[in-house]
Amino acid sequence: MEAESIGMMPFASLVSQEVVDEFLRVGGNSDDLRLVIGTAIMKQLSTESVADYMCRSFHGGNGLKVDGRQYSAWYDEDGIHFSLGKSARYVTMAQTLSWEDAAKRVGELMESGQYMSMMELAAAPAHERAALSQSLWYMYSETAPEAQGFFPSIEAIHGGGFLKKPAVWLIGLQTRNFYLPSLLR
Repeated sequence: MEAESIGMMPFASLVSQEVVDEFLRVGGNSDDLRLVIGTAIMKQLSTESVADYMCRSFHGGNGLKVDGRQYSAWYDEDGIHFSLGKSARYVTMAQTLSWEDAAKRVGELMESGQYMSMMELAAAPAHERAALSQSLWYMYSETAPEAQGFFPSIEAIHGGGFLKKPAVWLIGLQTRNFYLPSLLR
């Protein structure tokens, strides 16, 4: 395997802030990760919470070409490892950014308008509501029938098809004082 045979890289392989920022924007191989992280920062969650989420959500590695040079990132428990070339996982001289520093930098990029596009910013709250609605639907669907009575708000509208009911919840989740049975009236 090529990644395992890569030895030490020269000290000059340190990557620029521009490259690090691009890796942070690209994300860590999970769907809609930038929307989720951006929403967490918009909600002013602590840096530690965002860092913890990033650590759990970024996985594997990524590669980018910037100004004709190839760069790699590997997402690990201790942070993001960056290197010039096609591998960062086994490179002993890889530059490492801790998850807390990565979360801080994403916050800075958000503040300066360089992390998400205006369209992504506008879509982030709806994306979060859709994910919440779907999670509630799955949770209720997988709850034992004798325990479903503990969720009267969900029980009141659970009867329909998969696509219809989470969409109903999405409408309600947009209101401040949302109560599921109110949608049935």
